[in-house]
Amino acid sequence: MDDSNVNIYSLDAYNFENDEFILDFDNSYNSQISYNNAIHQIIQQQSSPNILIPWRPFKRLNDLHKTFQQTILNQFPCLPCSNCGYLLYPDKAKWIQYSEELSYQFEIAFPRSKLPLHPYPPARIAVCFICKSNPNRIFPSYLIPIPPEIQAIPLSKPKYLSPIYLHSSMGRTPGVNPFNQYRSIVGTMNYSKNIRSFTLYSGMLGAFLESSDIINNNNHWFHPTLIQGSNWLKDNNPYLKSFNMHLENQEQNINSPFPIATHFEEENIPIIRSGEIVVPSNDFDVEIHDEDAHFSRLMAGFARTDNNLSLPISLNDPNLEALLFPDLYPDGKGTYQDLVNQGLISNVKVETYGKYIKERIGGKDPRFRLHHIWPAWSYLQLEKYRNHQNNQRIFRQNQISQLHGPSRASDLIQKSLYNNKLIVNEQITTTLPTFIRTGDSYFHEKEHHVNAMINNYGLPQLFITLTMSENKWKHLKNILLRTDNHDTLPINRPFHCTHHFIHRLRSMKNNLWKDPELTNCGKILHFFERIEFQNRGAAHIHGCLWTTKSINNMIKDNVIKADLPDSEKEPELYKLVKTHQIHTCDLRCGGPAAPGEVCKKGFSRPYSEYTYEDPNSSRFIYKCTKEQDRWIVPYHAPTLFIWNAHMNLQYVTTRGFARYMTKYIAKREPTHIFNIQEDDKYRQHIQGRRLGTMELMFLILGETICNSSVKVQYLVTDPPSTRQKSVLPISLLKVSNETPFYPDSIEKYFNRPENEEFDLLLYQEYFESYNISPSKLITSREVYRDKLGNYVIKRRTKIITRIRHLRLIDGELYFYQQLLLRLKPRSEEELKGYFSTYREHFLNKFPEVYHDECILYKKKHQEEINNFNDQFIELTHAFLENLMGLTNTQFKEIIGNQLTKMKIIPPIIPLNTMLSLPKDQYQCVDRIDLLE
Repeated sequence: MDDSNVNIYSLDAYNFENDEFILDFDNSYNSQISYNNAIHQIIQQQSSPNILIPWRPFKRLNDLHKTFQQTILNQFPCLPCSNCGYLLYPDKAKWIQYSEELSYQFEIAFPRSKLPLHPYPPARIAVCFICKSNPNRIFPSYLIPIPPEIQAIPLSKPKYLSPIYLHSSMGRTPGVNPFNQYRSIVGTMNYSKNIRSFTLYSGMLGAFLESSDIINNNNHWFHPTLIQGSNWLKDNNPYLKSFNMHLENQEQNINSPFPIATHFEEENIPIIRSGEIVVPSNDFDVEIHDEDAHFSRLMAGFARTDNNLSLPISLNDPNLEALLFPDLYPDGKGTYQDLVNQGLISNVKVETYGKYIKERIGGKDPRFRLHHIWPAWSYLQLEKYRNHQNNQRIFRQNQISQLHGPSRASDLIQKSLYNNKLIVNEQITTTLPTFIRTGDSYFHEKEHHVNAMINNYGLPQLFITLTMSENKWKHLKNILLRTDNHDTLPINRPFHCTHHFIHRLRSMKNNLWKDPELTNCGKILHFFERIEFQNRGAAHIHGCLWTTKSINNMIKDNVIKADLPDSEKEPELYKLVKTHQIHTCDLRCGGPAAPGEVCKKGFSRPYSEYTYEDPNSSRFIYKCTKEQDRWIVPYHAPTLFIWNAHMNLQYVTTRGFARYMTKYIAKREPTHIFNIQEDDKYRQHIQGRRLGTMELMFLILGETICNSSVKVQYLVTDPPSTRQKSVLPISLLKVSNETPFYPDSIEKYFNRPENEEFDLLLYQEYFESYNISPSKLITSREVYRDKLGNYVIKRRTKIITRIRHLRLIDGELYFYQQLLLRLKPRSEEELKGYFSTYREHFLNKFPEVYHDECILYKKKHQEEINNFNDQFIELTHAFLENLMGLTNTQFKEIIGNQLTKMKIIPPIIPLNTMLSLPKDQYQCVDRIDLLE
């Protein structure tokens, strides 16, 4: 996690792995007795003669509100670093001594701008953390001003100044799109020698979304200012002198230089806004990590020369950025490639491409963050680099490869087909699949994370939603009015909108939620939150909170309110609720509902004198005593007072609501069907998802989409015969001929320090309580060394571990996992013992488990049989009822008896079969399962 995204509750951050997981809830929540007792207690509490005092902000809360209104919400990135020009929040700036004798980079680049000094003596100037730590670092160079000829071009038109026509790899399938013009290029100019990889993966990862109405207008591209702009570039830009820049003929049909996506059907779709892109939602094939599909060997598209020749241009071409965006780089200088070249000359390591994009977006020069295309193109280019490279290679073990797998490093090395360098053998290794960040797999991992927290901590007490009110926040409007091009339309200013949302949220967490006296919710122990982007593109947050205060006590203190306040006695709250918390039914919620019915959101709410849990809906019914209350969304008064936008706060009830909450908080982004046009080619019926400008800005700035108060670590539990092995990088394989793999978590556990304290730790306990690091850490805590040479340090706060969910029918995988989790072994031999299978060892070691499992699965088996019988009886009864009036009672009885005689229940294999199968049959079934 970035330093700028420090966990507000001082707990560990997250890391996820991908595997199966099943929730294990406490069913006591569903007990009717427990429910009745809880309801009786709540009613007694709420019916006590306590007088409800009208809500008014007390002094501390009122002072905090004033601080927000007068100070906190007025802050935005406005203070430029005197070295690199990156904009900083004033309270995040570092200050160094100012000298009038020195010339600072900012003053040279912006002679008309005065270098800001610290308001109090001595004279100091601001620098960012990176520049203070490394004053001589190489940062993106300052650019020449944009000439008036190009400034006059409308924001949507400068793309036609580029001679490049980019392609998109999205939606390509083998054989369907052969791209014949690629065939003559394969293997030339260091391009890929694999025709399949070359044709499938060349081009951008996505496409720019536009309305089909704009696409159908053939002359939409032309604007008179393009002629003056292109003439200036011909004279001043060295890269464009040899390319076709004839834009005088407005009758000619010029396609967009960038691939364009349109909705296959444009009915009932969210509004299309400028700057949106379409990206794949599924995992990429693992072959994209092979050297044939490396980004440096793929095409970006074609460049048109002055004699109308189309020349291929590589994704890794050093001039690509300058050719695509001559409006940003008028003299062709200042691109990331220039930064890399400068680093090579100075022999200094330069920052990554992702940090380069972030610095350009957040710099003093606003041209990059105001551009309609560059941020999205840069993000797609970054994702192309991130995915299409040689990631960590994995040697997948199985029953056969255990006998013939590589035992030495030299067995895993081969020579590259493109140069004399050595690489890891791609024929016997693979990689984990990768995906676009915030894709389906990303949220699948987050769902595992939430489930692990619920399993460990129990159900959270609160589920909260906070919505952005970008059109009503006056502080945001003032910030937009004072910065850059002064455009106050939020969708056109995602940089400042994103910063304001994050700043407001973090400030509220730090100043309000961390103070139990202000919230009256108790101390927040743990949290999980997810940023989601609505159809209108604005951000909103879903989160679940674990607190020290119980739900019953919060109900007693009226923490969650769902009523319309009194306008005279509660004027502040009344105004906020009237503005933000009244639900209005529309098509999105299936409303307005018919009389006596409710919409999808549960409105109008039922009358109730009390707040209590409804066992039928697994939700709480909140106090609602008057007609106006029936349309109020539940809220938390102090949060609403500070946040000043729509919110929704709910008590978490039973596992039914928890499952809904988990799915909702980690739900995938919706997908659509698109058509994609690139230059003169057209593809249809391509599945993808939309990515708006604000979500794009979150990703570029490195802000987390999902955040948690605790780290969840995945631990492998597979036996040696099927366990995946992570291959060492080629640099280590060349210098060592010993084991070519990284030690996995099981090996680290076996080789834990020789100490009585560690002898008593189970597998999961070891990793939950201790941090294992290959490098020495500076700490005051005691440091141990394991047998692999790692440093082992006790954690200040325990983390959560999760494992693959296995069942009895998984055979040896299940029994190996159970032995690993129940015993405290130090070698594989201890897990197998003198037995031929792990099942034998498990049943010998834990005979009582065998007895209990047999009883449990026998009961489940009988329940399945009874369920089939009940379904058959129900179907038979429904069939005979439909015959009423067509036959008499005697015939119906005869037909019923015949149907009963014909009843055939499908075979149900007992779930405990793997416990009772003979040894030879068990081994045969287990081997078949491993091969599937």
